[in-house]
Amino acid sequence: MKTYYITEKSIKISQLSNKEFNKNSLCPRDYRNLINVNQNRITFLDFIISKEVWKEIGSDSYMKKSKYRFLKTVNISENYLLDEARVEYCKPENKVFPKKWDILIVKDWWWNWLWEVWYYNIDNENHYDSLSSWIIKVSLKQEKKFYILWLLKSNHFKTYIDLNTAQGSTIRHSKKISLNYWITLPSINNHEAPEKIEKIVSLIVKNLLDKEEQIKRKNEIIDEKIEKELKDNQKLGKQIYKFHRISEIIKIWRLDTWLFNKKYKEVENLVLNYKNWYLEINKSDIKTWRTPKDYIYPKNSNHKNSYLWLTPKYIKWRQFTSYQYINTKIETNLKEWDLIFTWIWTWSQWHMILYKQKDLWKIYINQNCYAIKSFWNDIINSFVLSFLSSKTNKIIIKYLTSSWSVPAIYPSYIKKIKIPNFEASKHEEIAKEYYNTVEKNTDLNFENYLEREKIRNKELWIFQLSMEIFSLREILEDLVDKIIMDRKIKISFDY
Repeated sequence: MKTYYITEKSIKISQLSNKEFNKNSLCPRDYRNLINVNQNRITFLDFIISKEVWKEIGSDSYMKKSKYRFLKTVNISENYLLDEARVEYCKPENKVFPKKWDILIVKDWWWNWLWEVWYYNIDNENHYDSLSSWIIKVSLKQEKKFYILWLLKSNHFKTYIDLNTAQGSTIRHSKKISLNYWITLPSINNHEAPEKIEKIVSLIVKNLLDKEEQIKRKNEIIDEKIEKELKDNQKLGKQIYKFHRISEIIKIWRLDTWLFNKKYKEVENLVLNYKNWYLEINKSDIKTWRTPKDYIYPKNSNHKNSYLWLTPKYIKWRQFTSYQYINTKIETNLKEWDLIFTWIWTWSQWHMILYKQKDLWKIYINQNCYAIKSFWNDIINSFVLSFLSSKTNKIIIKYLTSSWSVPAIYPSYIKKIKIPNFEASKHEEIAKEYYNTVEKNTDLNFENYLEREKIRNKELWIFQLSMEIFSLREILEDLVDKIIMDRKIKISFDY
């Protein structure tokens, strides 16, 4: 993460009482200053139509069986759109409801998420979604909206929040300091036509948003296809739920009641009763690993011993959401096309990605991830990944998980998972939703860029979409850096 600050070598006594959040502080960290060479700036408040914050609803207002959702900081990520993996439901008592196209900014949180921002793109006319008091809801003028959105996702904004928020032992409170941020606009030092820089940033942001929406849609398609195939192709004879015999309990060799309830058996029987039978995972095919003792975090990935460091927080919904590099002399045990997944419930268990070294670099996994050895070909691997990470199988995983102090699933339980033996044509149909290469667009310009990219995004699949999101983020970060530092920018669509 690039930072934008300088630390003063000396300060005046009068400055000790000027710090808004920590008056009379003697900590040098509190006297770092934000770098912003470009002086073509307008305050963020000038673009805001309205802003709202509400109080917390309280534990008594939470309801599992409700249509009203309570959005919290756990629903954010480095992506633009809402993370719906862990949504809480509540009574309809809240008063702050996000509207479509609002920007939501975290104001109170732990270290890594304090400055996160996301874009609310859901119709909420019935007020089914409401917001936590830890979030500021901002409605922006249409002018420069998407340009501003990326600035708020940039490292420059993160540095600004970090510098202007008091350090906390657990939770940091930035209050409404984000609203005082200055929106830096392109200058003639960046380009002879600064408005073109704004426009290209906005177009790339819109492209990113569309890619995220396509990933969400394709994940839903995979889950729907798997569930439909199972339900439409059951063997004759209705499965009836019965209490377990002692012989069955001895076979399972676990007494936790989750494995004997009706919901678990109903979903498990969808696979067991599939007309073409099923496959199993051999325990010997499951790879485990640990954090290497000699690792260091490098400044870049150019070192010969560099690996992409993969922990559970970097995987979400069949995609790679963030990354970190490490250097280590201990070789990875991963091979091309291995399936990587998380197994600790704390980190939202059983999210998976496919290890494609050509696209992902060399990967090293920590002790909270497992890998399954590659199967016969890329189609089978992509299908197996799609099924194992499907909503159907996640129900099975949920009940197989050992509910100790840290809920987790172990290799001895993973081998009990059955993979339905779909026909080859169905393998390919589902696999292509996850991995299928499409050539990049050429001859793009301001007029055709977004339209042609959206058409291509529909043809792209989850893996490629997530990889291109990373690439576009880096391009945007580089553009913002040049805008902030007032450097020359060459306009190009060859991304």
